[in-house]
Amino acid sequence: MIMKQQLKKLGLNPETFCFAPYVTTDLDQLGHIRTCYRGKDNISNWKEERLAEALNCDKAKEIRNALYTGQQHENCRSCWHAESHSSVSPRMDFFKDVQSRLDAKTQKKLISSIKQDPLTAKIENLMRVEIRPSLLCNLRCMHCGPDSSTKWIEKLSVKENFDIYDDIVGIDNNVPFDKFNEYVKGGLTSESKYKEDIKELLGVVKLIQFAGGEPLLAPEHMEWLDYLVNVSKTSHNQNLDYNSNLNINNIEKYFEYWDKFNKLVIRVSIDTSFLTYNYFRAEGDITLLVDNIKKFKNHFKNNSKKRIIVGTVTFNMFSALRWKDIMFDWIKNDLDFHASLVLKNPTSSINLPDDLKLKALAEMEWTINHVHEYTNDEYFIKDFRQHATNCYNFLKNSERDIHKLTKNVCTYFNMCDKINKKNILDYFPELSEYWYDGL
Repeated sequence: MIMKQQLKKLGLNPETFCFAPYVTTDLDQLGHIRTCYRGKDNISNWKEERLAEALNCDKAKEIRNALYTGQQHENCRSCWHAESHSSVSPRMDFFKDVQSRLDAKTQKKLISSIKQDPLTAKIENLMRVEIRPSLLCNLRCMHCGPDSSTKWIEKLSVKENFDIYDDIVGIDNNVPFDKFNEYVKGGLTSESKYKEDIKELLGVVKLIQFAGGEPLLAPEHMEWLDYLVNVSKTSHNQNLDYNSNLNINNIEKYFEYWDKFNKLVIRVSIDTSFLTYNYFRAEGDITLLVDNIKKFKNHFKNNSKKRIIVGTVTFNMFSALRWKDIMFDWIKNDLDFHASLVLKNPTSSINLPDDLKLKALAEMEWTINHVHEYTNDEYFIKDFRQHATNCYNFLKNSERDIHKLTKNVCTYFNMCDKINKKNILDYFPELSEYWYDGL
């Protein structure tokens, strides 16, 4: 692996070292501060505490020390899982970010700073912040849950649904039903006790990544954009990234602010083919989404290289079964392509029965070999093949010897169908012969 070779040359542990705890911070919906968007441990609380102190608390130092000295810290298990399946991990992405975003002199200074004090992150070294303001969301996607959507919270406030979800997926921190509403309470607002700290942090970094919930629904969002454009006046040197469902009315209200930033990338969560979108992303509206994509592209058509809209696929069972349709949908709507993996969830591709898995792999391989016949966009072809190959390798290397959908998977799908008033077999009829007997 190229990353490991280069880390070794830099004098950093190739097996575990990660730049993320030194150059980024992740502020999640419940107020937790994490090392990155995949970090599992809560190191502090951005809604309750001062940021400067929180970034170097004891837990943060423990994680940095482990990664620096060659220990696979449990906080980073998503990366260890992905890398063990020959897939791209966030650790690899952060390494690539440092290489691509920092010149040689700045990289050398950063690495020297880390070696001098591997336990401490310095504010001046922060390159990016990801902020997920709250759980507020207008969709209830099947691979999501109460840790990212108020629409899920609404339905899991019913004990029958809660018990099924908790048994199959699991509620964070093993929170029981009678404590559930109290647990998610901190995520229902995006307000911080130290709101000026948040603004100042946003004004320092070069890359700001907004996610959710749905970040465009946060009441403070327009205030933050206005601060960066009219108060700190840093927007012209900053890049904005969004993970958004873009199922937003009056999307045009953001355009005048977005015009003022150096670069804007919106990763639109789509996840499945357009024909199955309204099933997988419950309460979503594919017509509104397509309309907003057109509005965005029309408004920024003269600056399309710095105003980019990317269609993202969280690679799951349903996207695996409609991979060819996904390729054609993205090409038709002139979307850039990105994919990430759904790991531990009933919708994960690893839960596909073997026969369907082989069909999905064959279809994915076909798209990798034939995508160039349907578009002349070399950038799209390159990205599509890269992400499709990553997803293909993940699915191929997930050997589980499954001949039917498991009881847990079918129980989860039945719960989703009941909640959403839909029928999975209307969208994926091929699953009928693999359904768990008795459900």
